[in-house]
Amino acid sequence: MVTALTLALWTGTASAKHLSFLTPTITGSHSLLIAAKTDPAMIEGELVEAPWGFIDFCRRLPGECASSVRAAQKVRLSAKRAAELSVVQMRVNRQVSYTTDRYNYGRDEFWTYPHARGDCEDYALEKRRRLIAMGWPRSALLLTAARMENGQKHLVLVAITDKGDFVLDNSNGAPRSWKAMKYQWLARQSRFKESDWVALNPSKLN
Repeated sequence: MVTALTLALWTGTASAKHLSFLTPTITGSHSLLIAAKTDPAMIEGELVEAPWGFIDFCRRLPGECASSVRAAQKVRLSAKRAAELSVVQMRVNRQVSYTTDRYNYGRDEFWTYPHARGDCEDYALEKRRRLIAMGWPRSALLLTAARMENGQKHLVLVAITDKGDFVLDNSNGAPRSWKAMKYQWLARQSRFKESDWVALNPSKLN
């Protein structure tokens, strides 16, 4: 059940344009807000080797991997920012058709921005690009590697906020707290240098 408080929190400062896109996903938005009150952030460990597909992506587009910051950034999860997460999640998932790299490019691993078709890495890259264009800091939008319940490796975008870390996944309709995902979290981009990757320490995640 969606409460009046939930609606006020999500729509209090969002524009009519935001609201028109949020209507189909308001139930998922409700779950996000409940999780945001209680869930902690992921705990980062030591530096690890970046995925090969990411290294290749950075070689081709070095400007997409060059930023660094001295202090980790968290975005205040205002109604406007929450709306942006939902809009980008919904739009990209609808506009991009899942297709393997083998089918698209004739190779097993090729990270790039999608043109109507792409796999999980491409969804995550496109969501990151759109949120950066909306004013989100790059260091608060982290490509994150995980292992799904079926053992398959997967990549998602994680947004770092003052209410916790939220996952934008091509397998879900709405942004969700990382704690609500039945994934084994492996590694993600560093909050301080986007070309670096760090392990996610399983012993400290709960």
